[in-house]
Amino acid sequence: MKTEVCIESFEEATSADQYGINRIELCAALDLGGLTPSSGLIEKCAAEIKSETHVMIRPRPGNFNYSPDEIEIMALDIARAGGLGAKGVVFGCLNSDLSLDEAANAYLTSIASQFNLEVTFHRAIDFCNEYLSSLSKLCVLGFHRVLTSGQAPNVDAGRANIESISTIDELNIEVMAGSGVNPNNVNSLLEMDIDAIHFSIRKVAEQSDQMGKTYAVDHDKIKAILNEIK
Repeated sequence: MKTEVCIESFEEATSADQYGINRIELCAALDLGGLTPSSGLIEKCAAEIKSETHVMIRPRPGNFNYSPDEIEIMALDIARAGGLGAKGVVFGCLNSDLSLDEAANAYLTSIASQFNLEVTFHRAIDFCNEYLSSLSKLCVLGFHRVLTSGQAPNVDAGRANIESISTIDELNIEVMAGSGVNPNNVNSLLEMDIDAIHFSIRKVAEQSDQMGKTYAVDHDKIKAILNEIK
């Protein structure tokens, strides 16, 4: 089983490398669910980190129904990530009725393919009202993997859905479980036929009065999860 961690700092990236994590999902503003990170952070991670660098492409917080201008911004960010050496990109577009926005996703995957980028559909799938049928569509659209909590707030609550999709042989897409992955539930995830787990590796270091929290790498969590996988 492969491992992926969502991070927003170079310190976290080097820690992921230290522990042999397979992929980093590089973000800004994880407190908002993750937004597109800076060019400098993408370039430095892609150049210096052995773990694969996959870049979050999300121009704003909130819903996943994007305007034409926002879609174009996402396309520019995908091209930028490819030019800076990223291995893959992570995004997901829905219509206002929470169905899959096939046109937007097809356009963005076509941009990614120009840079030979792998594409992951993120947890927008957990808000989609066509969960199973949309997974099949993602295969056709060219997505390599999907990140899901099983349409629940976390993987424990969504276990049944994750397990059900992991057994569908016709789904030619990697299934990665994420949201609330921790040392206590890793073994139950290992029992399922999923391809990867996705988790955060930070903890609050101090409650700053200088605009936001300060975070540090949670080495104990990383070690505990990896010990359960071995």
